[in-house]
Amino acid sequence: MGLFRSSKPGDMGRRRRKSSCRPKAEVFESRLLMAVTDGNGFQYALNNLDHQVYQFDGGNNWHAILADVGSIGVDHGGFLYALDYGDHKVYEHDTGSNWHAIGSNVTQMAVDGTGNLYSLGIADHQIYAHDGGSAWHVAGGNAGAIAVDSGGTLYAMNYVDHQVYQHMAGSTWQGDGGGVSQIGVDRGGVLYALSFIDHQVYQHDGGNAWHADATGVASIGVDRGGYLYALNFVDHNVYEHDSGASWHVDGGAVAQIGVDRGGYLYALGLADHQLYEHDQGVTWHVDSTNLGQIAVDNGGYLYGLNIVDHQVYEHDGGGYWHLDGSNASVIAVDAAGGLYALGGDGQVYQHLAGTSWQVVGGNVGQIAVDGGGYLYALGTGDARVYQHDATGLWHVVGTGVTRIGIGGGGLLYAVGSTSQVFQHDSGTVWHPVSNAVTIS
Repeated sequence: MGLFRSSKPGDMGRRRRKSSCRPKAEVFESRLLMAVTDGNGFQYALNNLDHQVYQFDGGNNWHAILADVGSIGVDHGGFLYALDYGDHKVYEHDTGSNWHAIGSNVTQMAVDGTGNLYSLGIADHQIYAHDGGSAWHVAGGNAGAIAVDSGGTLYAMNYVDHQVYQHMAGSTWQGDGGGVSQIGVDRGGVLYALSFIDHQVYQHDGGNAWHADATGVASIGVDRGGYLYALNFVDHNVYEHDSGASWHVDGGAVAQIGVDRGGYLYALGLADHQLYEHDQGVTWHVDSTNLGQIAVDNGGYLYGLNIVDHQVYEHDGGGYWHLDGSNASVIAVDAAGGLYALGGDGQVYQHLAGTSWQVVGGNVGQIAVDGGGYLYALGTGDARVYQHDATGLWHVVGTGVTRIGIGGGGLLYAVGSTSQVFQHDSGTVWHPVSNAVTIS
């Protein structure tokens, strides 16, 4: 693919974020994403507009003390921690004004109801529990996401078996829902899950029950303000969930949505191929043009595939795009958050941490990722469909195929040699369906 990186902005359009000044206390408090008090009684808050941590002086002012922060939390020892989404490190705040890195390669951080600090590794997908000193201990594996609800319970989504697990104690986890492709906790601390089987969004009751909250959903995302959004694959509208049980249309003619590591919500236009950034109100701003696909990996990095020059660009979280790969026809992110691209040479490339790509498959005509996050490839010489597993191996799941594609709800379809269309069940079974089904 001739993959390389450039330090110059990509030719996809760029926009500088509006500058953010420290607002007055009364205005500032209405914009807080998270407010905590440490063991010494000092108040801190994470502003969801500028991603800075502010310390309250006890009077009428807040002072910025750390930037590029995705989340904060106070553990049972009263220590303040922050996750920097730029360098993916966890920082501990001392009793003075210093921050010390105590963990790296972290994509999520959370503190549960008993004050235990957890982090999720980007590369190894392991959940780590902090001992309150300088050590981290593995508390779980194969995690695609972690979240803590308003009751202080820690949840994890396993990207291999697609189950949601509730953390009990120590390293014990209890299954709490299956067939899940995404989870998220909104600003009210409510846990939601998207089922890739029936395409419904489910709301967790805080105990052991789930209640259907929306149907026909292709993907969900929680932005930096804690607002929950869903993309409906039937009408292609983006819906915002209110604090009750209602959904409100917040955008139309959308092909994809994604939330990056800074919590910014993006939508890709279905017809105009423009990428829009949401302002947390009701307005969308054009961020770039000529995009055929977008994808957010397990590190929260946003990527776009340009339909004109067939290059892959990485968004820097500000207003710039950097060239990250060339001669690509398709990009996709699997259930583990790995980014893949199909090159013009018929090879499948996996994006590694940093600037490198490695070949993981060859003689491929098409790739696709279904609603469950499974990666598939169609061989050019043998007309076989291959499924990529969590260990990096490919397994034959279909033969005699001329084309594959994804239909509504993320279902995988294949066209046989007789032009018959088949729907895949995510296992090894294909069901004949109407040839009129639309796949892409």
